[in-house]
Amino acid sequence: MTNYGFMDKMGIWFENFALPVVINECMMQSYNGIIRLFPNWPAETDAHFQDLRAVGAFLVSSSFSGGNIDFISIRSEAGGLLRIIIPWDEGAVLHKNDSRETIGSGLQEIETEAGDILRFQSN
Repeated sequence: MTNYGFMDKMGIWFENFALPVVINECMMQSYNGIIRLFPNWPAETDAHFQDLRAVGAFLVSSSFSGGNIDFISIRSEAGGLLRIIIPWDEGAVLHKNDSRETIGSGLQEIETEAGDILRFQSN
């Protein structure tokens, strides 16, 4: 029987669990059912992520450069209500499957079906 904490002094728990969660939460948050992109990311540091899992069975991808969010792409795995904070003051263009529409900024609620792919870009 090996002691549970035998690797504590080497940082194994911090490196394998805590740091990735912190980075994930800096790039995307959805713990309350509302997706927020790059809420705690430094404006001078570019970043990109693909298929981070959000509450509600959504896979989210996005890119951040020059202090701005470049795009948001979301795949709905199960369908249902997507709640997202649109980060651009002027709103966004939403491409959903074969349709295109202009939506406002701030909190948006969009009904989805399983398999829907939504792409948001600055308006």
